[in-house]
Amino acid sequence: KSAPFSMAAAVLRDALSIHAGQPVEGQLGALRERFDANGATLDEETVALISHLLGLGSALPHAASLGADAKLRFSALRRAWLEWLAVECEAGPVLLVLEDVHCVDDESIQLIDAALHVLGNRPLVAFALGHETRLWGERDVLHIALRPMSTEASFELARAVLGDQAEEPLIAELVARAGGNVFFLEELLRHSVTGATSSADTPLTIVQSRLEALAPEERRFLRAASVFGVRAWLGGVAALSGTSMPDAEALLEDLAGAELVQEALASRFTGERELVFRHELLRDAAYEM
Repeated sequence: KSAPFSMAAAVLRDALSIHAGQPVEGQLGALRERFDANGATLDEETVALISHLLGLGSALPHAASLGADAKLRFSALRRAWLEWLAVECEAGPVLLVLEDVHCVDDESIQLIDAALHVLGNRPLVAFALGHETRLWGERDVLHIALRPMSTEASFELARAVLGDQAEEPLIAELVARAGGNVFFLEELLRHSVTGATSSADTPLTIVQSRLEALAPEERRFLRAASVFGVRAWLGGVAALSGTSMPDAEALLEDLAGAELVQEALASRFTGERELVFRHELLRDAAYEM
């Protein structure tokens, strides 16, 4: 799970078009402007509470009044979150898109649940992608299960990667082992292209074997990045792994070329390059090292 309220903070930042590394006053100014544009009045206590959700700590005097009681603190933050979403819903329909919801912090999950309950009659929809299917069971939830990749499509992908000269028995074996898991099939094909053989029977084991074949400095870089989660920041990875920034930049380019990580189009922190593991299993395998 990610840090408390991290998903809620990410939703707020996306809506306000701000980054965590921006000056505090700039972030709070964007918040006030958003409320003003929607024709709503924002009192200083609500500003302080939302600033706390944004990770700005005690940026305003009212934030200190939250106290140490966890239940009271959550109740106050919940109230501010609902007030913000209610204003957004008054201005127009709101769609919350939540990726990898199985990795989302429990506090943010509870805030979403509160919004679906309290604002259930407003134009609000949460679209959650992930493995978790038990969330928000008391709300009006529609579950859409993605089917495994079809055998026909799996064969087509395998032939496209391995080329016309690939033997059909080999393709059939790889497709059968993947069992419709697209990521697993990609990794099996990647392994096969190198001419190596693998007895890996799960996506995690083949990813582990792939990481073990990397150079020591590449493994160290990925281990450091995995500490941050599925997303990491180059400056932090360099500091944690004891790597110079030029070397860290070169490693990022090499690992992105190997399709282990990719650089995000926008970073949560201003001036920091943000990298993302191409799949959560790659992060898990690196973390287990």
